[in-house]
Amino acid sequence: MQSGLVASAGRSLKRTFQHWKASFNGTYCPLHPGQWLWAAQQRAHRWTTVPPSSGINKKPVFTKALEFGEKLAIIDSSGRHSYEQLYRSSLGLASRISVALQSDFGGLDGKRISFLCENDASYTIAQWAAWMSGGTAVPLYRKHPVSELEYIVSDSQSSLLIAAHPYAETLEPLAQKLRLPCLTMPPTSNLEALETETNEKETTITDWADRPAMIIYTSGTTGRPKGVLHTHSSIQAMVQCLVSEWAWSKDDVILHTLPLHHVHGIVNKLLCPLSMGATCIMLPEFQPQKVWEMLLTSKAPMVNLLMVSGSAALPLPTLQRWEEITGHVLLERYGMTEIGMALSNPLKGPRIPGAVGSPLPSVDVRIVMSNTTNTTIAVGTHKETQSPLCLNVLQVCPGLDGKEGELLVRGPSVFKEYWNKPQETRESFTDDGWFKTGTKPLSSSSSSSSSSSPL
Repeated sequence: MQSGLVASAGRSLKRTFQHWKASFNGTYCPLHPGQWLWAAQQRAHRWTTVPPSSGINKKPVFTKALEFGEKLAIIDSSGRHSYEQLYRSSLGLASRISVALQSDFGGLDGKRISFLCENDASYTIAQWAAWMSGGTAVPLYRKHPVSELEYIVSDSQSSLLIAAHPYAETLEPLAQKLRLPCLTMPPTSNLEALETETNEKETTITDWADRPAMIIYTSGTTGRPKGVLHTHSSIQAMVQCLVSEWAWSKDDVILHTLPLHHVHGIVNKLLCPLSMGATCIMLPEFQPQKVWEMLLTSKAPMVNLLMVSGSAALPLPTLQRWEEITGHVLLERYGMTEIGMALSNPLKGPRIPGAVGSPLPSVDVRIVMSNTTNTTIAVGTHKETQSPLCLNVLQVCPGLDGKEGELLVRGPSVFKEYWNKPQETRESFTDDGWFKTGTKPLSSSSSSSSSSSPL
């Protein structure tokens, strides 16, 4: 991305402030799921895009941590944490996990590890430790009632629970009820206490690609939440397509205010920057006044501000009003738990109102009718240009302009399965492997189309 500060209130924009790499202190309030803010240092006056690689690096993010060494990885309310500190603490916790489950180091073979942490460095350490030990990470959300936490732990068939220091009183009774071991982490200000002599151990896993990495639970709007199982390969595909299209670099800084049990907060705003050696400033919760104070006071950095919106396109009046107030056009994008980010308006170039952009690298999309033959209405794929590709410029089949259909997605970022739900998994894919998103856009070959399509 062009180095600069990026912010999003669930919708997009751009502005100039001042260079910044300082810790943040203060009090914070609850986060609205649709709101996020992304910050990066200013370095150049032009947009740059990292060319997509010919293949996907399927190794998890932590395998690059020592390469970044003492570079600042996370700033949170407890202090500053380097990449090497995160790595060493994660190794120490991974050793404890292996001991608790009587396993060789790295030998959990995909056993699920549920963890409940603050939005701070403890989250990254718990996630990395689950992976280092060979397990599957299952993030929990602190605002969920105990009954919801129990459902996720039981449904995922977790073998062990990890509680960040503030949540020991929540998870330990649940662990006792379910007869599971529970490890309590030290306070985030003392995470180095996890480092032990066993840190000389290194993960010997090499076949990361098809190993299960994470189970992220859906919001459950149409029933009980389903566990979406992603492999390390699909997680890395998500990361690398955004690193490419949004031009992440090691000089970027992101102000992270999102919850960490959904793909946007986990992948877009945490794994992407950490994969590049960038810095995350993590707030426990979102408080609009505090965020704007950080941006607008004299102590704020000189940065380029980018505001992003998703997942459905904004109504045109809202988009226009936002531009009137801020002077910037929101960058809109589209994604789901099951597929990560699939579509995005361009980092540089025109952003089309009422559209959430073009397919990201390695992503193919198709719109089909819900009829007996599943007639294809339109198709689209990633183009190696900055020209916007949205529904009104997709390749629409002759005679089907303006028809409504379901958006299908195919690509390496698509999830493997709904955990322990083979029937739901089968029903969510076509016979030839396309994921059915359930999104119903309208197709239009006319650039003047003003349909309400979310693409």
